[in-house]
Amino acid sequence: MTTDALRFPLTVWPGTVVPVPPVNRFADVRLDGGGYLQWEDPVEQIELPQELFLRELFDVDTASDADVVEFLRRFGVIARRFVGLLAVAGTPSAPPNTGKSSSPRNHVKDAALFLKTARALTRHWVAVVEETSITDAWSAEAWTADGFTLGTLAHEGGLWDGFVRSMNEGLKAFTVRVELPIRTTMNFTFTLGEPRPDLYSALCLQLANHIAEGTTVRRCQSETCQKMFVRQQGGARHGQHRTTGVMYCSTYCGNAQWQREHRRKKKRDQERDL
Repeated sequence: MTTDALRFPLTVWPGTVVPVPPVNRFADVRLDGGGYLQWEDPVEQIELPQELFLRELFDVDTASDADVVEFLRRFGVIARRFVGLLAVAGTPSAPPNTGKSSSPRNHVKDAALFLKTARALTRHWVAVVEETSITDAWSAEAWTADGFTLGTLAHEGGLWDGFVRSMNEGLKAFTVRVELPIRTTMNFTFTLGEPRPDLYSALCLQLANHIAEGTTVRRCQSETCQKMFVRQQGGARHGQHRTTGVMYCSTYCGNAQWQREHRRKKKRDQERDL
């Protein structure tokens, strides 16, 4: 198979946008002495920002336990081991075994590696859209620092294999199913059979939806931003963000850039009048 055959568009089944279900978020997340995650009740379900996979995810310092924990506090649960995910070769350093953790499988390093994987998947998509190197996209996550190596995956075919496997690992939560709305005698409602994705699954679904839509990623033209985005935020009704003819990720960035350019023009005019 040639690398030309390994280009977008992928087949994203079922080929339409799938609504991202709410994600469970605990009232607080803390680390015990061994770096294991401790989830503190109560639990609530939250709707994620539309472009979490492209915006806030890239602000996380995954090398900082405190940053990772704060991200989980804000956006929800990642409670799974990274073992067996085939995005990269190698094995990470095992989390310390305190033998006392209430949830010994859920280490902050596991959560960090899932966030890095979600970010690598996004970088891969952006690289294809912008026609840049997908190898650089994966390498940007500095995998070797975490005990992994790109190894035999460091070619286009292998990286595409890693992309598909890592995406499908997250998308397994969303299958053909039946759902049944339930109303209890206490007037509490819930839906039997509704998926309860963790944060990694939700990030993968957000990316899959954007691939299915065929949307174009942009870079904010604000000098102090330069972040990636699809839909401009601000200045629109809920859920009606602009996707065409926009230069800035938000109306805030657009206004800030206009003010900078206005001040420069004013200064040039004053200097010319001297």
